[in-house]
Formats: sequence, structure tokens, C-alpha cells
Amino acid sequence: MEEVVTICAAAINNDNQENATLIHLVFDKQVTFGNGAFGADGSMWKVKRINAKWCVMVAGDTSSLSVLREAVIEAAQYETKTGFRKFSRLCAKAFREERKELLETEVLTDYDINSYQEYLDLKSGKDRIL
Repeated sequence: MEEVVTICAAAINNDNQENATLIHLVFDKQVTFGNGAFGADGSMWKVKRINAKWCVMVAGDTSSLSVLREAVIEAAQYETKTGFRKFSRLCAKAFREERKELLETEVLTDYDINSYQEYLDLKSGKDRIL
């Protein structure tokens, strides 16, 4: 049995001649669909430039990647003077908010759950069913 594998890695380097922080990215360019049934190597760059200072790297199920990537870009495209920690939190917040929308429209509807909040209530309430 074959497994779908993707490589996306990042490393922060503070030790260079110009005394500036660098982020090194490593990624493959293979994209797969249908749980690995279809794929193409070299067909996709998994890095998208947001602005002059920042890029985002993507990996995972391709069906929601473009939506998530656009949400992050929209939230962070004008943040050119932001440090790494603040920028990372900004991207994570945009990702989480968009992910809630995707869960509502692509997952929870299969279980007749109308909102992310309803899901959380069912998950944590005393009549817990999840």
C-alpha cells in the first residue's frame, strides 16, 4: 500500500554574515488528489509570496488549500514591518477562522450540524454526543 507523502519544512537561521534572520524553506512540488489516486510531480509551487517580506508555505489536502491560503494573504498582505512572532500569530488566526468556515460548509453539514458553535456545544455539553 502506498502512502501520500509531502515535504514542507522551514528553518530559522540567525547566524549569518549580515546579522539578519533568514528562514530557509524546503518543499516538494508534487500535488495529489483523491487520497493519492491521482497526482503530478513538479506541478505546483507550495510557496506563495504574500508581500515583499513574507511567504506562506502550504501542505495537505488541496481542496481547501487555496481558500486557506487566500485567507492568510488577505489578513497579512500589508504587514511588512511585523516581526516573526506577530506575523505567525496573525497567519494562525486567519487560518483558524477560515478553517471554521470550511468545517461548517464541508464537514458539519454531513451531520446536520449548522455551525461551528453548535459543534462545540455538542462536544462539550452535558448531553455530549461527540
